[in-house]
Amino acid sequence: MSTGRSATPMGPAELVQAAAMARRFYLEGKSKIQIAEEFGVSRFKVARVLETALERDLVRIEIRVLSRAGRGALRRAARPLRPAARGRRGIPGRRGRRRARPREPRRGGS
Repeated sequence: MSTGRSATPMGPAELVQAAAMARRFYLEGKSKIQIAEEFGVSRFKVARVLETALERDLVRIEIRVLSRAGRGALRRAARPLRPAARGRRGIPGRRGRRRARPREPRRGGS
């Protein structure tokens, strides 16, 4: 991801500005053009500052892949709590099902 630019240290003012730009871009969802207008710089400068912030670990983007058990726990935690559906005999999951009709006797004999 390195662009070949020299790794000159950022001063305190540049660090604060880079952090503010990164916050607006990554957390607030503003476009580079909106950020550029706000800070009075070009959108290309904003792109370079964001890239530098990533390279210098000022911004860290982390993507985790959860295990199947972890995804299930996350889904269960996000669901609202409600009582389990109960059927006629108090068995969960049978509510609303019709009871099977008994077979009609065969006509004619064998």
